[in-house]
Amino acid sequence: MAHDPETDFHSSSPKNQNQTHELYSQKKVRNRYAMVLVGGLTMLGPFASDASLPSFPAMGIELNANQDAVQQTLTLYWAALAFMSLWHGAISDALGRRRIILISLIWFVVATVACALAANLETLLIFRFLQGLAAGAGLVVGRAIIRDMYEGAEAQKRIALISMMFALAPLVAPAIGGQLQLLWGWRSTFLVLSILGLILLILSVVALSETLSEKNRIAFHPSSLFSSYREVFTYSKFLQIAGAITVSQSALFISVAGAPAIVIGHYHLSEAELHVVFIPMVSGLLLGSYVSSRFAGRLAVKHQVMIGFALMLCSALTELAIVASETPYHPMVFAPLLVYAFGLLVVATALTGQLLDAIPHLAGTVSSCQYFMQACGLAAVSGIVIPFASFSLVGLAVTKLGLLIMGLCLWVLSNKTKSDTVAV
Repeated sequence: MAHDPETDFHSSSPKNQNQTHELYSQKKVRNRYAMVLVGGLTMLGPFASDASLPSFPAMGIELNANQDAVQQTLTLYWAALAFMSLWHGAISDALGRRRIILISLIWFVVATVACALAANLETLLIFRFLQGLAAGAGLVVGRAIIRDMYEGAEAQKRIALISMMFALAPLVAPAIGGQLQLLWGWRSTFLVLSILGLILLILSVVALSETLSEKNRIAFHPSSLFSSYREVFTYSKFLQIAGAITVSQSALFISVAGAPAIVIGHYHLSEAELHVVFIPMVSGLLLGSYVSSRFAGRLAVKHQVMIGFALMLCSALTELAIVASETPYHPMVFAPLLVYAFGLLVVATALTGQLLDAIPHLAGTVSSCQYFMQACGLAAVSGIVIPFASFSLVGLAVTKLGLLIMGLCLWVLSNKTKSDTVAV
């Protein structure tokens, strides 16, 4: 067990007390910097996804491709992110957290520069896929780092705090991407993303310490890795809870991936006005992150999740009523997104903390498997739902409501499933 300087503070001499207090203060400062860095790493994946959204029309014109084809750059990105996120956490359980973060950031920078230099859509699709392979490491391994450092309510508080930073990405990324598109074109968006990745790489080299001790690592062997996956994926409660988070988040992602079709295609606004979708959404995510951190340790997880699902259900029904009535564009038509995002963050933060505590000796693998499921859901929304349902606002709203009901059913089912079913 790790030695805690605060534990022995009152049982030591004054001199030792000063030294212990200094060590404890230094540890708190290091942890605070680590949380800020983890928050930045967590933002990278969604930021790289959403920054290019305002440039889709320009990409199609320059690369001589229709919008459905350009949309596949996002689909491939999330498909690659989903595939590799299945491995990031498990490999970090074997090799350590810091090493995986550094390797993934180097990979991300190289692939992103290649995206900026792509001469045709086929090349862009290839390097967008390669970019996605690295982009999810920050979120997956970042959650494992938090679980290494904290547990229970403390872990939930930290997850809520980095979720607050994560929530900024959908607002900041399209706004920055839109301005870069207007000033220098779509290639500049990828160049800025590569600079962001390089900054995070430098900060990680300087400030990120290893949080997984050698004695707590698993063997880096295929049999050990697959045994870890088997333990997680045969745990029925994991599948139900992670599934509930996945489909509920995918419902919100319909408004993210479909933002160009909704804002430009249906409401006839410009690329620079995509913020009308993202401002209420991100406001809800930020508010949900704050409230979730306050709930931690004060309100039972079950009650938090009930509140979150109730809010999401009200939001989805309100949105369906608005689009079914064919209400002309007004900023308030997107107000339900704030309520949905708020409820989603409350649900996701509470249930993610529960998942990480369920199999603590495989925190990295659990984080990988959870994010793999979430990224698969986002890839499906981008590649299947948006091309087939974006012709109708009602179709998008009905799909969102259906996914939410599915998530609610999975969570209800998880409460009826015994918690002692982890495979061994």
